[in-house]
Amino acid sequence: MGCRKKGGDFMKNKTVDERRKQKEDELWKALAELPENKKKIVKNTVEDAAFKAVQLEDLHITLQKEGVIEEYQNGANQHGRKVSSVFQAYSALDKSYQSQVKILLDALPKELPKSDNDDGFESFVISRD
Repeated sequence: MGCRKKGGDFMKNKTVDERRKQKEDELWKALAELPENKKKIVKNTVEDAAFKAVQLEDLHITLQKEGVIEEYQNGANQHGRKVSSVFQAYSALDKSYQSQVKILLDALPKELPKSDNDDGFESFVISRD
C-alpha cells in the first residue's frame, strides 16, 4: 500500500485508472482474511482508499519538485510566502486516507498472541465479534 514511492518511474506507463486498480488489488490482498460479508461492507472504502493512494503519489511527486512553500501576490503591496495549496491538499487527503486504512485494518479479524496456556476460550470470544 505504500503511496510514497520516490520518483515517477513506477508510473510512467500506467494510467491513473490502472494504478488505482493496482492499489485496489493490493488492498484486497491485504484484506484476504476478511469474511465475505465484511468485504461487501468495506468495498467502497477500499475503492476510495485506492483512489486516494494514487492521488497522494501524484501530489507527493509535485511536492518533491515544487516544495511545500509557495510565493503569493495579492495586489501591488501584498506578497510573501505561504504553505502551498498542493501541500494543503496533500495533508487533507493523507489524513482521510490514513483514516480509511485504519478502518480497513480494524475490520480484519483480531489476532491473538499465542501462549502456552491457551485453552481456546479467548479465540472463541474473539471469533464471535
